[in-house]
Amino acid sequence: MTKEEATPLSELLYNNAPPNNLDLSIIRHRSEVITKRIAELRDELVELEDQLRRHECVSAPMRRMPTEILTMIFEIASTGKDWRPDVRDMKGLIQIGLVCKRWRDVVFGSGSLWVYQQTANIPKLTEERCDKLVHFYRMSKSFPRLLELEVATRVHCECHQSGEAGSLCSNPVVARLLKEGSPFSQISFANFSPTCFKNLVHFIKSTTGEATAPQHWWDSMRTLSVGFSGEESDDPEWFHSLDAMQPVFAILPNNLTSLTLRLPDLKLVRNQQQRNCVNIPVDILKKLTTFSFSYTWGGPQFLTALQHCTNVEDLSLRLGPRTHDWTKNTDDQLEVTALSREGHLVLPKVKYLNLRIVNAYTEAKHIGYLRFPGLLKLKLDIERDYFNKVKYPYSSILEAAGMFSAASPKLESLRLGRTLASMDLWRLLNFLPTVTRLSVYGSFDAPRFLEMAQAGLATGKANVAPSLQFLEVYDFDDNFHLDSLLLWVKSRQKHGKQKGKIVLKAPYDGLKWIRLRIAERDRGIKKVYYRSATLKLLREWINVERVGFRIEKDDE
Repeated sequence: MTKEEATPLSELLYNNAPPNNLDLSIIRHRSEVITKRIAELRDELVELEDQLRRHECVSAPMRRMPTEILTMIFEIASTGKDWRPDVRDMKGLIQIGLVCKRWRDVVFGSGSLWVYQQTANIPKLTEERCDKLVHFYRMSKSFPRLLELEVATRVHCECHQSGEAGSLCSNPVVARLLKEGSPFSQISFANFSPTCFKNLVHFIKSTTGEATAPQHWWDSMRTLSVGFSGEESDDPEWFHSLDAMQPVFAILPNNLTSLTLRLPDLKLVRNQQQRNCVNIPVDILKKLTTFSFSYTWGGPQFLTALQHCTNVEDLSLRLGPRTHDWTKNTDDQLEVTALSREGHLVLPKVKYLNLRIVNAYTEAKHIGYLRFPGLLKLKLDIERDYFNKVKYPYSSILEAAGMFSAASPKLESLRLGRTLASMDLWRLLNFLPTVTRLSVYGSFDAPRFLEMAQAGLATGKANVAPSLQFLEVYDFDDNFHLDSLLLWVKSRQKHGKQKGKIVLKAPYDGLKWIRLRIAERDRGIKKVYYRSATLKLLREWINVERVGFRIEKDDE
């Protein structure tokens, strides 16, 4: 029997020679060796690729990003929605910390990420909620601690009758929160009665502050918001003697720079005389740079507080009685001229003014005592006057404040609210030539406004609001005529066509940006926005931006 000999390997692999049994055995063995080697090399390749990826990650820009930048990104990512920008998404923030050790160290090591206003509802505050709030405050470390204490509007507190023991603030859970969560840099009180507010402040000041602090944290607090409730109309703090409210405002922190004070719309009480004077200590008023004051008791008595606000830069006022048959006030005989110079109270540092007027007919006289020579931004909202005592309420208020005079402030930004008539808007824009930013509520008669503008241009007059650069229209009424507004914008700039292209002609208008806040419900406005030929023309030289509803196919 002839013994088989192995065929040269080169002939088997490259010359297509037929294999014998020995050749097959050798090839199988070599294939097994090669397969095992390939598996080893693949495992080595996976490990090398993993090492390469890790080496590349070390040099990635994200890896080198400073902690401060990461903190800002995480803060934006965990911020609440547009309608609640002050609410932090704590669940999302914790999930961010689960990505890697570095991110976890940043999330739990950055106290600023845990700084946002926490709300405690009295008397519904539970031990579990208190534990969570105290934990959040400890996570914020040395950063400012913000707290909102809120009493439900339907909860009736009788602490002015039963004393401190009957106060809603005698809740031991509230006491624990105020003690273990302190020191606070900002507290907001909502729907408190004056007596209940005093009881709570007395408890706060009775607790021991930090041993190293030069004074109690309450006295060093810079920002405070107090909203009083009108449910307890028999609370003696609102009535009787002229000095009844003095103890309430005397306990305010001495170092306040920002104060929000909301006085309630009190119910009428038979045989009671309501007080109008607000005796805030002068030293506190002189230190304020931000002051928000809601005063709906009627009369000019709010001026007694404003006369000392000489350092306020940001001022918000809500003025005017809501009822026309108000009881006789004990302070109606205030002599305003005695408080002023040459009949006016001058607030020299006010740059931002927010005015909300309930009764324009009455409040125009009171606003007339005020002057704002340094005013730059104004927001004005006037509630509807059902008695039609003032034909043009918006321009009447500003005229009373001296903003239509030759010595008027160089107003740059103007935001107007509801109930604005087209003639009222026309008057405002004619008398405020320095306004560069205008925001209006979409309720005025746009065709009538366009008619007045075209009539003015026909007589050779210049554009109203000649300095206007930015226009915003928000909260459209269902019957608002958007095309008329766009035609007015078009009429501001002379233009023509040359070789099929839009050509602008001198004089050149400064209005270059329009923002339309169109909501999902504004179906009619959306149709006009999509189909308007005027809008397509305006976009040749103006940036037209719309916000408020999702992008649709027609808008892509």
